Amino acid sequence: MKTTLVVVAAVALFFVAALGIGGWLLYRGFSTPGSPIQKSFDKNFLSSCQTEAIKKGVTQEIAQKYCECALAKFRETKSMDQATTFCAAQVQPK
Repeated sequence: MKTTLVVVAAVALFFVAALGIGGWLLYRGFSTPGSPIQKSFDKNFLSSCQTEAIKKGVTQEIAQKYCECALAKFRETKSMDQATTFCAAQVQPK
């Protein structure tokens, strides 16, 4: 899952570096709340994240909670490491 998030960040940076202004505009569409690109990213992220978590033996409820947390924390911090660390701690049994 961490790898997936890192890949997403790398792709965004690739667009900016390789495509110049066009890449920057595409990235801005990705990072603009409510944009079609953002909605598509969110939907695909949540689906993929939950599918992978369930494959690893996590319950549907925990997978959903973790993935929603990771997406929200990533938006807030723009850090995959912070999102995964924070959210893993949030879903641990107490």
